[in-house]
Amino acid sequence: ASWQSHREAKIAPVADLGLKIWGSKTWSQTALASNYQGGPVDVNTMIKIIRLSKITLNVHVVEQIYSEGTNLRTFETPGAGGFLLVNKRACLYDLFDVGREIEVFDSKGELVEKTKYYLENNVARQKIAKAGWERTRKEHTYLNRFQALLKHLK
Repeated sequence: ASWQSHREAKIAPVADLGLKIWGSKTWSQTALASNYQGGPVDVNTMIKIIRLSKITLNVHVVEQIYSEGTNLRTFETPGAGGFLLVNKRACLYDLFDVGREIEVFDSKGELVEKTKYYLENNVARQKIAKAGWERTRKEHTYLNRFQALLKHLK
């Protein structure tokens, strides 16, 4: 993940819950330096990390906070079979069944609460990850996205 101050502030509350960060070397110079694992990583390594992680935390970059779009991690995580916990955005409710296929948080308190809950509740977490994988495989492939785009261009 690329470092941005708002990202650091958003994820800091879960730093002591096993948080591991891969991405920009800037993370190694922050208050979360002890959570930094290295990176950036290639796609194959990213998929392995997602599959081995109990939770993949996704915080959108500053530019996206004010837009309705989402980033690729929103699709990469469930597409790799991982459990996604992402900061709340309206568009996510059109893409996934939130709470059944992915999970969202809207505050630091909610991030901590949901992180603790899903770390402790393997069955619930795995059920959501599986449903997210099925939805992504069915509706959110590149082919699906291109077909949807082409419909808008006609």
